[in-house]
Amino acid sequence: DNEDAPPCLYTFFKERELCEHVSPLARRASNRAATKGISGLCIGFGLIRFRETSLDEYRYGPAILLPVKMIKCHESNQFYITSAGEEPLYHEGLLEKMERLFGIRPQGLPPLWGTKAADVIPAALKQMEAAFSLCASVTMYQGACLGIFAWDDMKMLSLLHPAALRAHPVTAGLITKKFPQTQTTDFHPPAVSLLPMDGKQREGFDAALMHPISLIEGEEGSGKTRVAENLIFHLMASGKRVLYAAGSHYAMNDLYARLKNLGLEESIFAFGEQSEGVVPSFPLSEEGDPKTEPPLHILLSDITKLKKELDAYYYALKKVQLFGFSFNRALQEYERCRHAKAVPFTPLELSGLYKKEFAARFDMAATLFCCGKACGEPYNNPLRYVKALTCSPYDLRRVPLMLTDALSHYDHFTTFIDSLCRTLHIEEIPSTPTSVNSLFTFVRQLASNHMSMVKTFLAYPGWKEQEDALSASLQSAMDALELREELSLMFEDDVYTLPIMQMQYDWQTSEELPFFKKKAVRRTILDALHLASKDIFDCRKCQIDAVLNRLAEYTQHLQRANESFPLLMNLFHFTEAGLDELPSDTIKQLYAAVNVCIDYRSRVSANRELAAVANALPDSPSHLVDELSQAEDAYKTWLDLVNTLASLLHIDFAPYEKTADKPFLRRMDILLETQRGVESLPQWCLWLTARDQAIKMGLGKVVSLYENNPVTAEEMEASFIKGFFEAACRSISITEDALKDFDPAVYLQKVQHLKKLEKTYREQSVLAFCSAHANICASFHREHLRSSPQYARCLESNGKMNGMKLYASLPHAANARFPCVLACHASLLRQVCDKPNFWNFDYVILDDAHLIPSHTACALFMLGDRAVVLSSRTAVHHHGGISRPYAEDSHLVSPRQEEIQSLYAVLRPVCPVRTVLTENYTSPGRMHAILSSLTSPIPSKPLLPAPTPVDFRDVVHVVVTGGHCDENDVNVTEARWIAQTIFTMAKECVQHPETFSVGVFTMHARQQRCIEQHLSRLMMEKPDIASVLEQASEPLYISALPSAVYMPRDHILFSPVFTLESQSGTLPRRAVLSMPDGETRLAMMRTSVKKQLTVITSFAPEELILCPTLQDGYGAFQHFFKALESKTVYRPALVETETSTDEVVRQKICTFLHQKGYMTRCPLYTSLDIGVMHPDKPDTCLMGILLDDTALRFSSDAFSREVLLQDNLEKSGWKICRVYAPAWFKDSDSCMEEILSKLEEAKGILLQTDAYNAV
Repeated sequence: DNEDAPPCLYTFFKERELCEHVSPLARRASNRAATKGISGLCIGFGLIRFRETSLDEYRYGPAILLPVKMIKCHESNQFYITSAGEEPLYHEGLLEKMERLFGIRPQGLPPLWGTKAADVIPAALKQMEAAFSLCASVTMYQGACLGIFAWDDMKMLSLLHPAALRAHPVTAGLITKKFPQTQTTDFHPPAVSLLPMDGKQREGFDAALMHPISLIEGEEGSGKTRVAENLIFHLMASGKRVLYAAGSHYAMNDLYARLKNLGLEESIFAFGEQSEGVVPSFPLSEEGDPKTEPPLHILLSDITKLKKELDAYYYALKKVQLFGFSFNRALQEYERCRHAKAVPFTPLELSGLYKKEFAARFDMAATLFCCGKACGEPYNNPLRYVKALTCSPYDLRRVPLMLTDALSHYDHFTTFIDSLCRTLHIEEIPSTPTSVNSLFTFVRQLASNHMSMVKTFLAYPGWKEQEDALSASLQSAMDALELREELSLMFEDDVYTLPIMQMQYDWQTSEELPFFKKKAVRRTILDALHLASKDIFDCRKCQIDAVLNRLAEYTQHLQRANESFPLLMNLFHFTEAGLDELPSDTIKQLYAAVNVCIDYRSRVSANRELAAVANALPDSPSHLVDELSQAEDAYKTWLDLVNTLASLLHIDFAPYEKTADKPFLRRMDILLETQRGVESLPQWCLWLTARDQAIKMGLGKVVSLYENNPVTAEEMEASFIKGFFEAACRSISITEDALKDFDPAVYLQKVQHLKKLEKTYREQSVLAFCSAHANICASFHREHLRSSPQYARCLESNGKMNGMKLYASLPHAANARFPCVLACHASLLRQVCDKPNFWNFDYVILDDAHLIPSHTACALFMLGDRAVVLSSRTAVHHHGGISRPYAEDSHLVSPRQEEIQSLYAVLRPVCPVRTVLTENYTSPGRMHAILSSLTSPIPSKPLLPAPTPVDFRDVVHVVVTGGHCDENDVNVTEARWIAQTIFTMAKECVQHPETFSVGVFTMHARQQRCIEQHLSRLMMEKPDIASVLEQASEPLYISALPSAVYMPRDHILFSPVFTLESQSGTLPRRAVLSMPDGETRLAMMRTSVKKQLTVITSFAPEELILCPTLQDGYGAFQHFFKALESKTVYRPALVETETSTDEVVRQKICTFLHQKGYMTRCPLYTSLDIGVMHPDKPDTCLMGILLDDTALRFSSDAFSREVLLQDNLEKSGWKICRVYAPAWFKDSDSCMEEILSKLEEAKGILLQTDAYNAV
């Protein structure tokens, strides 16, 4: 589901992201920039349709662009962002969707007026807050981003302020009208302030812009953790403060164990996921020490499945917190503006926020239900968590209270109620018994909320003038209360009876709405309610009566009962409201009918025994055999009937088949007794579920404790917990002796304490409440399992799989006395950004950086003066980007994973310390060199320019490896030859190492590693030549082509006709130089060179052949490099071919135009596909023809791409006609007629111009 996919929160967007994804928006914005004084764009990102020809392909990209201005305050020498007073620009598909759903066009922000900075700047900050909310609500996407893009070439606005990052994820980038050719190293980006900052935050912010970032890469197991250990020890001995953020808890556990062995345990503060004895969790009592509580270990046999479910639960909690924060902030802003008589939020925006909040809540509830089935008591009572949600500070029930004012500013009443109703449409419901029974209360709460909305709508004074809207709104309310008929089938229960009855009662007896006394209004309301509830009450009652009559005659008319079986299947949809509606005599009839069915079972069993005897006799009477077979059929019919009844009532009949008692009657007694209170049914269902679970586990003795007496909710939980942990003990071969002293009263005491904690932490976060709940279960777990001898072995075997542990919440007063802080990135960002004492780190170390999302990494860089990144190069290149944790969950992965810039590509241009890859970091000399480079003083002159895309313009030597190696067959000889060749090149540059630059591009990652190993050995043998590699101006770049970093298309210097293929047709060799779509992996070779170009390849000349357009493959390869050297585009003459659609269309169009007397030139200018010349003036071009979007894809440089945009060409005086290949193949005649008409129009314009010039 793409709507649940999280956004790419931080990336460096290049020009191609805007030119190709939303080129109409970029063109419109650039056209207005010169005349309106627009400095940049405030961009909200969302899912947009990428191509008009593909309805199902959506990509994550800019969806709304709000033009803004940049104001400089001379008093503080800071820049502030404000609105330009222009209407926002929307992606076409998004705008159509908004108009279709809501019927309005959102307006932009009003312009700012004022002369003094004291007046303008506060208003600018308010407008940016409104711009944040506008982008977040209009894109209708969970977690919209804000990006400020400057139009000037050398000015990038770095918006990495922590307060803005907490409120909305931030992205920074650079858009230029032409690609910058140079980049200065002493560039100081302007300081941009979104929110007020204190002195310490300002220092950290300024340091984040210019501090050096060191990148250390290595293989798995090459000693990166040892580097971190030595670095932390060295820095702590020097009095530095260190923040260590691990990409995974495995690295964190390993490092903590190492530092603990060094005796540094007292100086380390750790939180997140780590080893036992470190987690500062919530105390079990007010006097408890928060440092003594170890984390929760849930010991199950199927540990992988549980880990995945708990990870999904944790991320659902995070989603609720994130969207709850933004929703609550929107409510506060609304209340503040309401008192100021200025409402910046339209009802549409509120409904958008409401929709996101509801979706996040329901996702969390559904996840809790699924977790409850596998995880036991901590998650098996979802009613408690749903109740905690409804009592949260950002409660949905506050929304109707605000609609009273909001409706006065909104005229489309029907559309508005409709949009709110849509938020209750639920497509998927978990099908577990726990979720089905527990969702009753949740659905009733939602129905109650919606009733309040409808009442609020009716309370609006102008309802009389909108009678049609009133009827439509009531119908929409009924639709929302029913939640679609499919929902009823999913639940197999009638969940709407009680809300509709309550609604009828409230509206008939309401005193607070005086206009209900009018007969017309009451008749309208009651008619709508009657239509909605007619089938639910009348029809179902008649059906139940019919079934009872058939059951009474069941023993005498077996065949008639068999005929009534399909009807019975559709009738037993019982809820508490359904049974309350039945009269008492009907319930007694149902009770008697069930008695008859159970009594009949024994009769059929006797007949079956008689049938077995009869079948054993050699000469059985035929009538006896027929009678017995009829009895057998009747028994099967009865068994199906009872099983259906049991399944509809969620009763497991199978375990009681061989018992002498009648559990079905006892369960019916319980069911009838619990109908007196509405809240007792979910408790009964939960107890029933626990009972069935215990029976399936073989724990009948646990259930027998409460077999004949009523139970309470606490006793149900205690019995289920005991059964659950008993099964867990069995799964890990622990004897039951550890559970002999189990006392439910001890656990009930802790449940009472848990309720106190729920009240205490309810206003803070749901996560805190869940952590407290988990600690209670942890103490219960330790109390009964720690004494077992197998406990230690179990922890040892499952210690590395502790991903299922609940994250402990960080205490509010994090002690700043610890010189070293360890954390796992998943829980770091949200918990430390609010702590001002975390701003004074000297070093930030990121371990397993390829597992850390780039937006988290960039936020962590700001927390210290310097950063050290330890990354696995193989992992980064193998995945082609940042691999998010828990990628198996599709809703946690970006819909376009390949569009995410890898952390390696983001850091490489800004890393002053670039370490050549070696086999092992653990040698003393190597370790000393690393520590010296990482701890060297920061130079006074800034080392870093603004982050720019990776540019390989200075690559002089290009080494392309091919040969016959594949993934499993590494060509060692070729790798050794390439390494030796690199050293031969380096030997020539010993006197001038700054002139050395080499790029190596291999076929596979294994070949890449093999080359790197040989290279490292040669470096150890020849240190004088190795110094050339270390002192080179550009690093030695070795990459495997299938996983190379994506390059922008701006470097393309030739047409896609250069498609090199291998004569033998093997895929690896074809993948090296294949470029059918202009996105080839060989983008690094398509660059201009400064001095010379050395090409070393293992391909034979006969293997380098092209498509049939050219015959000489070796000559084509020479043309390719000649094009690189001359910086010109080489295009062969026009040749008709069947392999390229555009070539066929171009040839047909040219032939047609020649027949009409026109001359053509292909190509014309830079990349115009067809230039149509004037018949009488061969040097004058009448019109240019663009085929599809080839001009945008295959232009030689960024400037040509901008010029070739159709709008810019037409504004420059060109007459352009666009021909799309699919349209041409569908109806070529109409395309030809359009071309001729535009040519005649161009002729007329040319004649008028000539006449004007003559005058």
